[in-house]
Amino acid sequence: MIQGKTPATPSEINAWPDIGPEKSRTATALAMVLGYTIALMMKKEYCYKVVLDPSASNLLEDQYRDLFMATGTISAHVRNLDARPMRDWSSVIQEILDIEPRVQLGGLSDSEMIEFLISDHEALLLRMRGTARQAARQKETEVSDLVTNRINKHQTAIAQLQKALRA
Repeated sequence: MIQGKTPATPSEINAWPDIGPEKSRTATALAMVLGYTIALMMKKEYCYKVVLDPSASNLLEDQYRDLFMATGTISAHVRNLDARPMRDWSSVIQEILDIEPRVQLGGLSDSEMIEFLISDHEALLLRMRGTARQAARQKETEVSDLVTNRINKHQTAIAQLQKALRA
């Protein structure tokens, strides 16, 4: 301890600057995208390990790896906004758990798992489009560019999964 200086309290260490509600809305929207991305990533990891078709398994593994890399990038952008999300992480995770259907992937066929993943990508796309609009209103070009890039990746993933269903 530095003489004359008291150690920081946990609330001081975790303090975020108060920079206004709009930036907080952007941080919250991006945090929600991160949460849904993590949920989708976990499902993809399970699916690529159990899908019987080797080409579909390889596709799912590649998409899983992309989502894994995206979580770090999205997380960094949430931190770089220097804004406290309007909700804490526990409420974000709880919302995801409440919205996510309680489907057991283990009993599904390969095509059913792929259809389930397509619907998850589509749901995430809707959330991401709203986040992109929020970031654009705030002139957060880095966030807007990141989300737009991820939207394109998800659209590509959906097209690849649909093609795998037809194969």
